[in-house]
Amino acid sequence: MLGDPAYYGRFGFRGDLAAGFESAFAGGHFMVLPLTDGLPATEGRLDYAPAFGNLT
Repeated sequence: MLGDPAYYGRFGFRGDLAAGFESAFAGGHFMVLPLTDGLPATEGRLDYAPAFGNLT
């Protein structure tokens, strides 16, 4: 998820959980929403659909 941490943090999105993932959009606005008590993966590469390519 990309967005304002102050806003999306209210809904459970967490930037610290996204720290292990590589992405063209990694940084302070890159967040993860855990749907269970643990994430199935805590690191790796996340690629967005080609339509997002113009945002970098």
